[in-house]
Amino acid sequence: DNSIQRGYINSIIEDTDGNIWLSSDHGGISVCDKKGKVLSRLVNHPTDGNSLASNSIYTLYCDDSGNVWVGYTKNGLSIYRGKNKVWSMLHVRSLHERNLNDDINSTCEDAEGNIWLGTDGYGLIKLDPETGEETVYTSDNSCLGSNVITDIHCDHKGRIWVGTFYGGLSCIEGNRMRTWRYGAEDSFLASDNIWSIDHDAEGRIWLGTLGGGVQSYDPESGEVNCYRSGPGGLSNDAVHDIDCTEDGKVYVATAYGLSIIDSHTGNVDIVVSDNMTLKSIINVMCDS
Repeated sequence: DNSIQRGYINSIIEDTDGNIWLSSDHGGISVCDKKGKVLSRLVNHPTDGNSLASNSIYTLYCDDSGNVWVGYTKNGLSIYRGKNKVWSMLHVRSLHERNLNDDINSTCEDAEGNIWLGTDGYGLIKLDPETGEETVYTSDNSCLGSNVITDIHCDHKGRIWVGTFYGGLSCIEGNRMRTWRYGAEDSFLASDNIWSIDHDAEGRIWLGTLGGGVQSYDPESGEVNCYRSGPGGLSNDAVHDIDCTEDGKVYVATAYGLSIIDSHTGNVDIVVSDNMTLKSIINVMCDS
């Protein structure tokens, strides 16, 4: 079958060979070239250990070594080791030992090669892929605002930014964690639902929120800019994903079309096509 899998496309990445990977909630993975030609379809084969653990996938991530990490709904992690073209299954020990579901919402690699995992209700996990050592952060043992992790992002200075569902934004720098909550006196947040995080070429952190639009935050100066729906603004304040490009554009996937912010001027363009069967855009990625 040379067609892209049907269903809800919830993650898009580019691998180190320049191929595009698309995952869905029930259809496995399609790997395409940049012209849209499907190169391969990856699905679960119950009798084949060198296949996906499940066809229900929530997140994809390509690390600096070219390995693709696949986070499943209730099935932990798989790693596709690109050099050897081999799949291996990884159960998250800190979840497995407590008989908890291996729901992995987000994945990110830091500057030291650690893999950070965001879970659906069980906090944030830092995994050393060489030793298998895991460090778990929850709302009980840290200032993390929620144990439902929606996105993780490592910025140009190696800081780990963590978005949560109804728990605001956290930042880990070295051994310190700081958390901002909507409505708190020292907070700049427009919402406690942080759905997507990225950083631009100038080092500003961009946040896509579910209901509060988009915000940019300069960690050095403290400057904050907010982008909301309305005349000259975003197409919708429910933001599912954002992607910053080197030319200063910020692509914003919303519940009603695509918005494009020019970070230099603050101008916003809206793309909502009548050809879209569904106006809601879940994921956006600019390739190389």
